[in-house]
Amino acid sequence: MLFRQETPETYKGEIWNISRITASLFFANKTPTVEQRLKAIVEHAELLEKINKKNFDSIKKYFHSYTKGFRGSRELRDNLMKAKNLMQTKKIVEDFLVKC
Repeated sequence: MLFRQETPETYKGEIWNISRITASLFFANKTPTVEQRLKAIVEHAELLEKINKKNFDSIKKYFHSYTKGFRGSRELRDNLMKAKNLMQTKKIVEDFLVKC
């Protein structure tokens, strides 16, 4: 539906960027650091906000993949699930990185 409101050319680059981020993190031969994962959350959220400002909650299903298997990840995930927008997401990630 989103693509019917705007031309597909508007979003081609954004969708490609999301794919690039995901591929670089999860399909590379090296394991990403916690900091790289958390920066990817913010980058992913920024791209989503450009495409669809009305439905920020749609990104939350990806938070588990980014925040899996490190100390404090459960608390971080719980906090990220409460985020209502990009600014709150950035703040949560920044606060977590300061604690680490």
